[in-house]
This record gives sequence, structure tokens and C-alpha cells, in this order.
Amino acid sequence: MQALIAVLAPDVVFRLDATAARFGAFGERRGASEVAELFKGRAQAAEIAIVEGELGFVVRIAGQIRVVVAFTIADDKIAAIEAIADPDHLERLDYSIVRD
Repeated sequence: MQALIAVLAPDVVFRLDATAARFGAFGERRGASEVAELFKGRAQAAEIAIVEGELGFVVRIAGQIRVVVAFTIADDKIAAIEAIADPDHLERLDYSIVRD
């Protein structure tokens, strides 16, 4: 968990759209410790992606991409994280999965 906190800005904010909120019982979170705790054990199925030109990841549910998570990087730290699951928004989003 300390490794995750190390890459998060102290005032990082995690936001999610209404559709993404239905996948979990949480809402907006702020601060490195709180955001890191939220991701603890949750990102195991994530696939690294480039989202709108920035680093991020996608989450598949039942084999389909259901959530795209975008990072905003500032001063070499993750300053913001946005989870997008609204199907209409996902269709308009520019993202690609990074393959090994």
C-alpha cells in the first residue's frame, strides 16, 4: 500500500460517474491514504491502458470492458483518477489497452 501512496499526490481526488458508482458502494474520495485504501485489493483484474493520451486502466466484467479509469498526472504524481462506466461516454472515449 505504501508503494501506491508514493505515486499519489497528497490531495489526489477519485471521481466516478453514476454508472461506475453502481458497481461499488463508494463515491468520491480525496487524499492519498483514502484513495489508496479504496483500491486495496480491487485493481487485480485491471488492464493497463492509454486513456485520452494519459495512463489509465480498464476493467472487464463478464468479459466486456465496463469501466475505464483515467489518471491525471501532475508533478510526476497521480493527481486525479476518474472512473467512467456510462456506455455512451465509453463509446466516445479514446482508449487502448497496452499489451505486453
